[in-house]
Amino acid sequence: MEPIETHLEKVRRLLGGQEAPLIDGQRHILGQCPGCGRIWLQRGTTQVLHLTAAGIETWARQLHADLARLPRRACRACQIRLVGGEFALDEYVDAPSGAITGYGMSWERGTPPQHLLFSAVLRSWLERQPAVPEPSVVTNAALAETVLRRLVHRPPPLHFQPFEDVIRTLLTRENTPGAHAPGTDNWTWHGGLWIAHSPELGGDVMISLAQALPSHVRFSLDAALTLWRQILSHALSFGIEGA
Repeated sequence: MEPIETHLEKVRRLLGGQEAPLIDGQRHILGQCPGCGRIWLQRGTTQVLHLTAAGIETWARQLHADLARLPRRACRACQIRLVGGEFALDEYVDAPSGAITGYGMSWERGTPPQHLLFSAVLRSWLERQPAVPEPSVVTNAALAETVLRRLVHRPPPLHFQPFEDVIRTLLTRENTPGAHAPGTDNWTWHGGLWIAHSPELGGDVMISLAQALPSHVRFSLDAALTLWRQILSHALSFGIEGA
């Protein structure tokens, strides 16, 4: 029997030797864009697109990246060209077992301004943890797509809990509403939570959907879900390996 590949081993294999380390609290990954071919660096939520040959070599040594096996990750310029905005997808993993416990996504667009956050994490896992872990790279693209398509195309929830002010404040502290797009200076986060079943993840998941809107605009869950379905379907049509 072949040994079971651990989550860290899988990450290294998918990222060409990299462990996606946190440096000063930000995840760093060297990747190559399948659209334009450029080698670029993900630094937290920032993309460094213009690396010199020497810079590439330096980061490759620091991150233990094999330049011949870099992951195919679409750069910001190509994401905007192909899908109209920036789509990011993360995976949540239970460290002791290596089991996948959920996913988190974000969508940012400057024209017209759109900014949404969506997450689905196993409820049973959340109840055992003091905090949500640092997100990891997606190691099972097929599972991610199946989970997300099923959850996002479900009917609107019967029991929806709007965000309390403290949650909206935390969201604002961690993610600027509107992502600094022109005209979003007075935007705030809206949204809420609900429970849904995910057979693929093996239980009920806590879903969170947040939408950045002008402070005077009333949040509509139906409208937000409709928009998110459109975004997800469009983004997934190009594949999620590079998200």
